[in-house]
Formats: sequence, structure tokens, C-alpha cells
Amino acid sequence: MFSSDNHQPIFYFLNPQDNDLLSQMNGKDLRDFIVLLDYYYLKLRNQLGIDPSITFGLELEFKRISKQRIENKVKKKLPNDKWFYSDDITGVHEISTPIFTDIKQNWEAIYKCCNLLSRYTCVDGTCGGHIHIGNQILLENNKFILNFAKLWAVYENIIFRFAYGEFLNERHTIMEYAYPVAQKFWKFYQIFKDKTDEEISYFDVLDFLAMNEKKKINAKDQAILFRFLKGCYKSFNTIEFRCPNGSLNPVIWQNNVNFFVHLLNYAKSTGFDDKIIEARQQYNGELFSNIHSYNEIFLDQALELCDMIFTNNLDKVYFLRQYLKSFQVCREKDIYAQEPIYTKARKFTKRGWNDIDLAN
Repeated sequence: MFSSDNHQPIFYFLNPQDNDLLSQMNGKDLRDFIVLLDYYYLKLRNQLGIDPSITFGLELEFKRISKQRIENKVKKKLPNDKWFYSDDITGVHEISTPIFTDIKQNWEAIYKCCNLLSRYTCVDGTCGGHIHIGNQILLENNKFILNFAKLWAVYENIIFRFAYGEFLNERHTIMEYAYPVAQKFWKFYQIFKDKTDEEISYFDVLDFLAMNEKKKINAKDQAILFRFLKGCYKSFNTIEFRCPNGSLNPVIWQNNVNFFVHLLNYAKSTGFDDKIIEARQQYNGELFSNIHSYNEIFLDQALELCDMIFTNNLDKVYFLRQYLKSFQVCREKDIYAQEPIYTKARKFTKRGWNDIDLAN
């Protein structure tokens, strides 16, 4: 009966182009929404509606094939000399994409790359899925960075579970390469929230966060890395999100890009809601001091973040479907098993393209 994404039951319940406050739904409507959401499968979208000035790039990590072999195959399928290949002694290989913007041709290239890699490679608990977004999105503005740090500190548990993609838990190496930074970010916010631009520069802010490539200490092993060289704007001018798990699913990659771009955009929004965020921080307290708690579902908090950063129901559906993962969670015996267990959620994506396109 419902052959088109435009005619899925969930979009009879919610118009995809509207901006309903899901966090304010009454109990019955919320239950109905959750049931319909669980029957909806995500597909690739032609465009996300991201401003064309915003750039991004992906780092796809994978295993089970030599660098030379996959490099030759990708060159045949994706004739672009801007794709970069690397590997390391751990057996993890990586392909970095060219600099992309939100157009269909680029999503098609990611789709082709993921399909090719899926034929010859795999991801496991040692693989990450890093996303770089052009640093110009925050406009070298201290206030925007403070807002972003505050937002991340309060909602890091929601961000991490969403970024686990098609998996229910974090990859095994996350504490080595992308450990949580919520406490550090909240401390940063408390120290600098009342300082003026004259009292502290943009680069002072980055140095305090240990996110400047010129810092002598190792700033790589954390969930976010501001890659920015003083006096060299065109080098490493990205914000790198290192917490996502590895994936060969193009829908997951697209959904992750959409989420992190909206998170950054909200940090510079005139509607940035300090009251809601600070109330949530007080409510959370020290609840999320253990990364294993990030595997759990906190629906009220997820709905709250969703309503803040997204401006249409389609984006909200895509975010919540990946965050909730059919309400599956890792069992406690799996989390604390002697041998790490890496668990996939029930499938919530489909091949093909979504015929709902709000960008046009």
C-alpha cells in the first residue's frame, strides 16, 4: 500500500516538512509516533539542505584487504585523484574522501565507495568513522565555540549513542582514540563563559581545549579535534568528529554528517536555548561519568536535543531512528564481558534513494 517514502504511515502522522515539537507530545501521540518510527527505514537523500558554503570530508576505516588492491579498485570506480588511501600496522586501512559539499553527485560517490568496500572489506570494533567539517562553520567566534562546548558537554551521551551508527555499543578502541570530553568541555565553558573577546582570543580558546595542531601535547585521542594551524587557514581547517563507529553504510555516513552539521549550526543560532541546556545539565549531574551509560536510551533528552537542532520532521525522524535503534541496548553481561562484544542493531536502513527531498 505504501510504496513511496512520501506515503509512509509516519508521514501521515507527521508532515515531513513541518517542525513539530516532539518533546512536547502527549503520551498517546508519542507512543504512536514511536511505533510508526520503528517501521520506517532510512534511505539516502539527494540533498540534505546544507548551506553550500559548508564543506565536509569522511575517513572510512576498514579491514581485510591490502591498500594497493582496494586503491586500484576505487580508482576504477571513482576516477578522482583527491581520494586518499592509507594503512597502518594494526591492519586497519583508510580511505579519505575529497572535500565535499551537499550535492547529489557527492552522495552518489559515497554510495559507490561504500558499495565497493562492502564487497571486499568489513568493519569491526577497531574501525572508526571520522567526519571533518570545515572550521569556517563557526566563523572563528568565541561565543559559538562556547555554545558548542556547552551543548556537547550536556548531550554527549545522546551524541555517542547516535554516532554508534548501526551498532549498539562503542567500538573497542574508542577510549584510546576518541574518549569522551563532556567534563572537560563543561569546565571550559564555566571558565570562559564571562570573558570578552578582548580578554581571550579565538586561538586561546583552541589552545585551552588542546585542539590546536601546534600544541605539543597529543590532542588526537579525544572525541573532537579542532584541526587549525595558526597563520595557515587553508591547512587542517576542520573540526574532526572522531567518536562515530566505522561503517560501510552510506545512509549512516549521510545521517552522521547531517547531525554534526546541525549541531554546529545550532551553536551559532540566535535561538540557542541556554535555559533548557542548563536545566538538563543540572538534571543529569554526574549521571554520565561512565561511557557504558552512553549505550542506554534517554528518550526525553534525545527528543529535547532533536527539537533544538533540527527544523523539520524529516531530519528528526532520521536522527531518532538511528539513535533509538528499535530500542535495543547492549545487555549488561555483554558490556562487561572479558572479551569485548561488538553488537549490531536490527537493520533500520534500506538501499536506494528517498523520494522526499526538502532541499529543492
